[in-house]
Amino acid sequence: MVQPGHTRIGLPGTTVIRRGPVDALSAPGGLRLSPPLDGLVDALACLGAEAGERLLDRALQRHYTSLRDFSAVVEGRLGRGSHGAAILRQLRDAANGGTRSEAERRMAALLKRTKTGPWIANYPLMDDLGNLVAEIDFALKSLRIAIEVDGRAFHSDRHAFERDRRRQNLLVLDGWLVLRFTWEQITRDPKAVIACIIAAVAQRERSSGGFAR
Repeated sequence: MVQPGHTRIGLPGTTVIRRGPVDALSAPGGLRLSPPLDGLVDALACLGAEAGERLLDRALQRHYTSLRDFSAVVEGRLGRGSHGAAILRQLRDAANGGTRSEAERRMAALLKRTKTGPWIANYPLMDDLGNLVAEIDFALKSLRIAIEVDGRAFHSDRHAFERDRRRQNLLVLDGWLVLRFTWEQITRDPKAVIACIIAAVAQRERSSGGFAR
């Protein structure tokens, strides 16, 4: 419940999400609604981390809000005693931290743990005429294994999605094994990511004897 001002309420089973002036919007029937972004943040304050991440991810993907506007509203909700402050802070930090660059830094650390390689970051793949075909996030050139790292879904857009898929098709046609890992996989199940990479390297070594040009 959003409670204007500091008036106390006594409704059993009712939780006050936030207090203070409400910039309400008028709607048919006299129903007063908070602005959409405030409503989103109110909902997130009441959800757990997993459900909150899904809702925020969907809102950002569909451009209901931007990461900057969301972070600004959350910043105003982190005062002492604010309802859901801890979960809002967690969601804000996860959203800002789930960028592609941060995912790549974490992947580089995982690759060191695989004790395979050498892996080349941002490897430029050129065609026979010297034209850039694709830039691979991490490449094991000798075995033609490419690792592509995806940040959170809301850090991508339609154009980036289409570009990445075209690039992946070109790599596959050129004989590369392409592995894709998401932010959630890298951060929540790093052991599985490491095991997958080690298995891919072992498989290519057994079946090909190397693809070095």
